[in-house]
Amino acid sequence: MKPTLTLLTALLLTPLAVSQAAETKRPNIVILLADDLGYADLGCQGSTEVKSPQIDSIAVNGVRCTAGYVSAPQCSPSRAGLMTGRYQNRFGFEANWPASLSGKVGLPVSERTIADRLKTAGYVTGMIGKWHLGESEAMRPYNRGFDETFWNPNGGILFPDKQTGFLRQMYRGAKPVEVAEYSTDAFGREAAEFIERHRREPFFLYLAFVPPHWPMEAKPEHLAQFTHIRDLHRRTMLAMMASLDENVGRVLNKLRETKLEESTLIFFLSDNGGPTGKPRPQPDADFEYGQNTSKNDPCRGVKGDLLEGGIRVPFLVQWKGRIPAGKTCAQPVISLDILPTALAAAGAEMRPDWKLDGANLLPFLTGEKPDAPHDALCWRFRFPPRQPALYRWAIRQGDWKLVKNNREPVALYNLATDIGETNNLAAEQPDRVAAMKAVWQRWDAQNREPLWTDPRVGVTPARHAKAQVFATEIRMECTGNDPQLILSDIPAATGPFTLELKIKSTSKGPGQIFWSTAAKPEFVAAQCVNFEPKHDGQQWHDFTIALPAVTPALKHLRLDPGNAPGLVRIARLVLRDSDGKVVKVWIGNVAPARGKGEGNKR
Repeated sequence: MKPTLTLLTALLLTPLAVSQAAETKRPNIVILLADDLGYADLGCQGSTEVKSPQIDSIAVNGVRCTAGYVSAPQCSPSRAGLMTGRYQNRFGFEANWPASLSGKVGLPVSERTIADRLKTAGYVTGMIGKWHLGESEAMRPYNRGFDETFWNPNGGILFPDKQTGFLRQMYRGAKPVEVAEYSTDAFGREAAEFIERHRREPFFLYLAFVPPHWPMEAKPEHLAQFTHIRDLHRRTMLAMMASLDENVGRVLNKLRETKLEESTLIFFLSDNGGPTGKPRPQPDADFEYGQNTSKNDPCRGVKGDLLEGGIRVPFLVQWKGRIPAGKTCAQPVISLDILPTALAAAGAEMRPDWKLDGANLLPFLTGEKPDAPHDALCWRFRFPPRQPALYRWAIRQGDWKLVKNNREPVALYNLATDIGETNNLAAEQPDRVAAMKAVWQRWDAQNREPLWTDPRVGVTPARHAKAQVFATEIRMECTGNDPQLILSDIPAATGPFTLELKIKSTSKGPGQIFWSTAAKPEFVAAQCVNFEPKHDGQQWHDFTIALPAVTPALKHLRLDPGNAPGLVRIARLVLRDSDGKVVKVWIGNVAPARGKGEGNKR
């Protein structure tokens, strides 16, 4: 009898054991990233033009976060935040790097990626698609925690190159590969093959598509689905989205086919808001470079803005059987949350010394916690470089958002009633403005200065001079008796001004600052002030030089640091208006505005 009872007991307990094993199995993690997708450009987001049944199914089977954000309104810094779970400002990844630094910079190697974290937790990791986090060897995806990679450095590829017949700059691991497919299809195919290969072990897949990012190129069979759309630009964008949806479906179908759908946590989002572009004069007008006719309705703003249209994105999460289906979450969430959510789902360690800024969303998505994952979300976007008048910052607390966007004044909006950010309440609620700004400033105090700017903007050596621009200084080699450095790219302003100058020099003689209001630099003796530099070559010397009001607006300055050969090193060139506000930074950190009445030399 005992053997029979033992067998019977085993048979009765087997389903329970299988059930417990299924419950404790670590889920697969999949991130599906679109590029430049507008907030309104999915069927589940309300679009009647975009055909996206496969992507919409993620919302049907999961949770649609209606206040989903990214940490930057631009491709590369947004991806840096997503990959690390940390505000990219923490490590100086402020914006896309300039072309002059391509291949030299990227995601600092000091930062650990989500792939690093999950690989340590026993996951096999894969990266497919657009990388855009660095091209140097140390920064390539196969050296950032990914076991398998099929990738392009910067995106911007859809059809193969007409001359070669292959996609530009495609790699499998470290090796260049020849790929003759439409890139969206190639990435979808590779993703399905990755899932098939690793169906019996926990995996993490990061799949970064190109659409609907520029260039505007779609397959003929998808264009044929939208012949009723008169605008060729919009028609092409819709066709690109059809291809994106088709290949997201390819991934979802492979998960179902391999019976992995219920054991896979899926995220779908965009890297930033859509670059909508201006209305075009006629339906067949030429495409506007970089614009894709996306729609961010009902949000105002576009890619590059810290208005909602630049940072609020479609944000979908699915984990069948673990989070609700067909629900919405109105609490603010951010792409930084994906890393800690994935680690929590995997049962992996999260240490305080990692200083993650994201939150584990699982208890909020399941309804276990009804409150918000974050007390506040913050943004800083200093772009374009060296143009402080265009820098942006923002903070959201609850329904309230305080934002300084481009040249607009600081504005306070109640997003619960004004998602379009049209009614500025800052003047009516100064106490709230001050309190929110103080929170933002405490956050910003923990950030680093940007790691890179474009060193070539607005600095041109003229006669008797050569110049090199580095991250922290300009080195001016004076080769004759009239060395000149022309400073341009000045935002429209009439002054009066002060020019802050920090130099170390081995030249000789007096210095001069000329100014010009002409479109092409024209400098005359009547438009000049003198100063007396010290040419000891040993110490840095600071000067604050007063410049008069001008009409029309100031266009150019010219710095003559002496009248003899020598090396002049410049660590600070900052132009301020009469109120102490920064007009232009050519080099150097921006210090707080100084009070009036200080001397011209310090």
